[in-house]
Amino acid sequence: MRKSFIAILLLSFCSLVVAQQALNNDSVIKLTKAGLSDDLVVSTINASPGAYNTSADGLIALKKAGVSDKVIAAILTRGTGAPAPAPAPAAAAVNTNPDDPNADHEPGIYLYDSAAAKNKMVGLDPSSFQQARTSGVMASAFTYGIKKAKVKSVLQGAAATVRTKNTSPVFYFYFGAQTATTNSPNLAYGVASTPKDCSLVRLEVNGASREMTIGSASIWGASSGTQDADKSPFNYEKIRPGVFKVTLVAPLPPGEYGFNISAWGRVYDFGVDQ
Repeated sequence: MRKSFIAILLLSFCSLVVAQQALNNDSVIKLTKAGLSDDLVVSTINASPGAYNTSADGLIALKKAGVSDKVIAAILTRGTGAPAPAPAPAAAAVNTNPDDPNADHEPGIYLYDSAAAKNKMVGLDPSSFQQARTSGVMASAFTYGIKKAKVKSVLQGAAATVRTKNTSPVFYFYFGAQTATTNSPNLAYGVASTPKDCSLVRLEVNGASREMTIGSASIWGASSGTQDADKSPFNYEKIRPGVFKVTLVAPLPPGEYGFNISAWGRVYDFGVDQ
């Protein structure tokens, strides 16, 4: 009876000591050399936190110090006591706000309208020129080539779908991943990789269509491509790879406009209203 009481007292004392400090190999050796039974030492190991060296050298040292196989098995069961790995950091929230220029967008050109009741990003629809026509041929002939004859690309529709009353809108260009395809309706590397590969031109309304001069000829010579007089200059800055912010050098008068990508024969059109 007395021995049982002493054993219970020793076990309580060991638990109290261990509660204050985690066990390790040295602690177990001290308990063993103090004369505690294997059952008491195993109970203490199971009831207490611990950080044990369970390498081959660590186990050999325990055995040489007189620790029994039963106690060593309890140590192996409890493990090394190494702290659990830190949880993986939570994935960053994805910005899906379609009116935020910093969010990801489908490749294309977007008008950022800050003059609206609420800042709004609107994608410009890419349109193709349907045909080309000449103008001023008779006048050029009668003046013996002094007056210019012009070649114009024709865009169907008298007005663009996207409209704004802001005469100084901001645009964002989102270029897609690099591709070998050159007839994609979206912006892509290879054909156009920065806004400098595009021209902002004013389109001339002619009945139910809009026109852009792409060439002229007179006795003084001929020229091809978008005419400088039709262009509106702009500045741009790189926001991040493949994304550019475009701002106008001067306000746009009311009218029809488009960013022309001549390599594709496409124009991203919009209109400025009074």
